[in-house]
Amino acid sequence: MLRKITNIVIIILLVLGLTSFVGCGNKKEKKEAKEIERLKQERAKKQKEKEKTKEEVAEETVVTIEKEAEKQPPKQYTGKKEYELQLAARRSRDRVEITSEKFKKYGYDTKISLTYKDGKKYYRLRMKGLYTKQEAKDLGEKLKNQFPSIQNYWIQRVN
Repeated sequence: MLRKITNIVIIILLVLGLTSFVGCGNKKEKKEAKEIERLKQERAKKQKEKEKTKEEVAEETVVTIEKEAEKQPPKQYTGKKEYELQLAARRSRDRVEITSEKFKKYGYDTKISLTYKDGKKYYRLRMKGLYTKQEAKDLGEKLKNQFPSIQNYWIQRVN
């Protein structure tokens, strides 16, 4: 009889110990989840600030370039207008559309076209219209300086 009572007491103590142990784990997991969520929110906030700063820099650059353009007479280009200026090529159409909208905001007309390379689909963002090779190069450099997101540009002969 004493042995049964001892076994029951041991079982009760084990059950109580396990429930308190499991409860502690849940608190720790909840605390970790809150910390992860807080870090994600901080990261998102920093990303928004970074994007805002990039937009401010781009707007300041636009103003600076516009002022410089007012000082200089327009260049006269000679030659055939048989080149297109490509600003981006991405796998995601959404990213290309966002970039296109940004250019429209600053008065630049763009077009999106689809191409395949090595069996993969790419969306190209190109300026509307045809240019001489020098016009395309000058415009590419201007846009590269004006928009930090443009790191390269391509000049493609179309005729």
